[in-house]
Order: sequence, then structure tokens, then C-alpha cells
Amino acid sequence: MNTLRKLDTLLSEDSADDYWGDAGIDLGCEIAAMLSEDDWENLREIWRLRSQKWQCRFANLLDGVKAEYGVPILLTMLSSDDDRVVLSSIDSLDGIDDSLKKFVHCTESGALVRLQKLQHRVGEDEALIIQEISERIKAAGIR
Repeated sequence: MNTLRKLDTLLSEDSADDYWGDAGIDLGCEIAAMLSEDDWENLREIWRLRSQKWQCRFANLLDGVKAEYGVPILLTMLSSDDDRVVLSSIDSLDGIDDSLKKFVHCTESGALVRLQKLQHRVGEDEALIIQEISERIKAAGIR
């Protein structure tokens, strides 16, 4: 089984969220570290076609991979129609210290508007994280 298929299978597993938080993310990061450039290119395309659970797990592990691979996908995921996917992406971006400036081109138009709308529908802690990420995105020159 190739590396991308292993990751896809792991993210698709019907395992408990506890398992994912305890061991799945680490295993996912290990597998992701072995992905080729072509695999990452495929992931940039296929993530939208997967289930909500898959997308959230994928976003969860992206803060544990090289920023050059994870950040562009996470910025794209901010435009998802699914609030949980957006929140998972925000959570991962919050864990990444890397500057967003070199990834400005990856953010889809309307991402900041999407975040502003979501910020009003979530709890106080999540709203603060959304505000911080929005400020970091604006500081990077994304509108």
C-alpha cells in the first residue's frame, strides 16, 4: 500500500476520537512525513471530497508536518462550508508559529469573511482563537 493510501485509510478509519487524539495524530504525522510532493499535490485536491471526520482529522495533523505542506492546505480549509472543518483548521493554525506571509497566495477569497461569521456562532474561547488567526492573516497581507 502506498503512503498516500495509508494516510487516507488512517483518516477514514471509524476509530474513536479518543484513539485519534492519543495515537492517531502521531501515526498520521509519521505517515505524512513520508509523503512525496505528488502525494501532497493530490491531498490539496482530494481533501474536499472526503468526509467531515476525515477533513477534521487531516486538519488536526497538519500542524505536525512541515509548514510548506500544512499551512497552504489549512489556509484553503478556512473556506470550507463546514464549521467543524474550519474550527479544526483554525486550531492547527493556532499551533503553528511560522509566518503566514509566504503562504498568502493559498488563502481563498472570502476566508476572512467566513471567519468573521463563524466567530459570532462559537463559544468565547473559540472566538478568541478565530480573532487571533484573523489578525495573523490580515498582518500577512491577506484580505
